[in-house]
Amino acid sequence: LAALACSTLAGPHGHELLVLSAPSTGPVPLIFDMDANYDDSLALAFVANHPAFDLKAVTVAGNGFATPHGGPINMKALLGLLGRSDVPVSHGLLQGLSPIANFPLAWRIEIDQFYEKTDLSSASPISHLDSPSLIIKVLRESVTPVAVLVTGPATNLAVALRREAHLVNRIGTLYMMGSNYGDGPNNVHDWQMTFDGVHGSCTEAADVQDLQYSEGSRIRAGCRGIDLSEAGNTEWNVFLDVLAWHVVTRFVAEAEKPPALYAWTTAASEDMGVQMEDFEQGGAT
Repeated sequence: LAALACSTLAGPHGHELLVLSAPSTGPVPLIFDMDANYDDSLALAFVANHPAFDLKAVTVAGNGFATPHGGPINMKALLGLLGRSDVPVSHGLLQGLSPIANFPLAWRIEIDQFYEKTDLSSASPISHLDSPSLIIKVLRESVTPVAVLVTGPATNLAVALRREAHLVNRIGTLYMMGSNYGDGPNNVHDWQMTFDGVHGSCTEAADVQDLQYSEGSRIRAGCRGIDLSEAGNTEWNVFLDVLAWHVVTRFVAEAEKPPALYAWTTAASEDMGVQMEDFEQGGAT
């Protein structure tokens, strides 16, 4: 086993890669790529100390629901609460690969404020590496195939694979979570995304233009104001950066050893039984 762990092979650009052994019968090495939203926090609490996983990194997207600076800091603090300060947390790129891929800044600040009220703090700094670089580091150093869980825009993974495409062969299983994209039932309801009386998951509305995070997020007309309970074309999680989704799935399709790919693209949570009253009750306590 020691000889196997120490054996290497030459990778691109003169780098050395550890030779992958068969999938481990113990905990599976896991990269959790997320955007530090409330649902991501709950998922992190689940996997952080789960015996089935060996959590190697939390790579936070900079173009998801959390702010680029607040998301990584909040997830590092949460890991401290969970007794996992050893897990590195990184910051993502500010803009996705798609030309329009950001939520309103006001919504993102609300998540930061939620964590500020919890008085969580961490003495451990976040990683000096950006999220694509941390993904590359973990994939390079693992001696067994790595599972990657993506619950936000897949920008970090797409950029990592663009930098070093061969690393897709070191991913054992890839899980990606989205919402509806195209026709069919929608698990995102209109009451879940309301700002200043406007319903919708997209980011344009004349009365909140000054709150937009980037110029690119202002130019997609006609998306806000829709009834999400009826529409089947809203963008959430992995579909927030549609080009990144295409980039990642293309790398998987063309891989020498393609990882197993599981994508929950619609109706991911429609059976959870969580209603607006549940959120209000939770907020009151």
